[in-house]
Amino acid sequence: MYSVVIVMTISSFGSALWQALFSIYLEELGISYVNIGLSTSILFMLPAVLALPAGIMSDIMNKKGLMVLALTANGFIVFLLPLAKNIEILIALILLYGFLSGLSVQSAISLVAYASTATYRATAFAIYYFAIQISSTLGTFMSGPLIEYYGYDILYLLASISYFISAALAWIIMPSLGLPKSNTKLYENLNRLGKILKERRLRLLIITVILHDLSVFIAMPFTALFAKDILSLDKSKISAILGIRNASLMMTQIASGRLADMFGGGTLLTMHIMLTSALNVAYGLSNTLADAVIIMVISGFVFSLDMPARRALISLCAPEDLIATINGVADTMVGIFAILTPILGGYLWQMGYKREVFIVSGLCNLMALPFVIILSLEERRRSKQYTSVQGNVNISYQ
Repeated sequence: MYSVVIVMTISSFGSALWQALFSIYLEELGISYVNIGLSTSILFMLPAVLALPAGIMSDIMNKKGLMVLALTANGFIVFLLPLAKNIEILIALILLYGFLSGLSVQSAISLVAYASTATYRATAFAIYYFAIQISSTLGTFMSGPLIEYYGYDILYLLASISYFISAALAWIIMPSLGLPKSNTKLYENLNRLGKILKERRLRLLIITVILHDLSVFIAMPFTALFAKDILSLDKSKISAILGIRNASLMMTQIASGRLADMFGGGTLLTMHIMLTSALNVAYGLSNTLADAVIIMVISGFVFSLDMPARRALISLCAPEDLIATINGVADTMVGIFAILTPILGGYLWQMGYKREVFIVSGLCNLMALPFVIILSLEERRRSKQYTSVQGNVNISYQ
């Protein structure tokens, strides 16, 4: 687990460097707002859309080799990005980057789950995301000042170097033996997958995160642009408020993982969805830098409630040798529904409804609330009914 955390932490630093202000970079290239929404959506959601094939590949192939290959290739792709000046080439590079990112992420997720017990799985994921957030926060804070002093090219160069370093470390420090790999044939895994997907909790979870993510991604690509156009902040201040959000997330990530282990992932997801809706509306109504800072500090805590609980719930519905595949199914279904919703945000933004982008996103997010409440109640019922003891460890939620 430690080797995976080290590798993904370094690559996350590079990702944060060039992705934090990517929407502003596209605007300065003269890309339309609809295409900005599409491009950033592909960047962030394509790994989810392609997570199923990536998860299957991760479960049946060597995870170390896949991570080395994906990280090395992404280093070359990010190095070439500044040379792409039209939307077609940009989207082609981002598509390839997204698939390769899916390979490394799904491999890392399955290894974290493999290295942890069911009782502390959400905590293990919280530690993983905590480490990633440390480097992401640093990269986000650095992006604005680097652009203002040296231009965008330095971001892509440093990001490329970070991918190459993480690939080299994956090759050197990750063990070649002992990595979980499915021993069954692909068609047998797909047959098992069909049976697992009939599980009620998993269906409720997938519906919840689909509705949640498609709503959130209406506005997500326009967070930095809102700070620039509506709040009139320069690039350093924009990267600073985004970095504050990451820092808040980082500081509360492990605590959120423990809360998910103690009270159940469904409860944490319910809180996350309710608070996310309120914060999106609040950001759309904000007028000053102080407003944005307060919202970003609270957002960091709210964001920390999501992924450890989500990953733990998904992994607990899966056999150990199919964890990456089940995560891949969930991510792919979420990505398919969410990848186009930023286009709606782009149209609203282009028509001048810039505040409304965030208000619409927050209100749409409430559609997920009934499903996550049912999921939470189902989780509590099963926890009471099926709690068992292995040695001195209390295993819940199964």
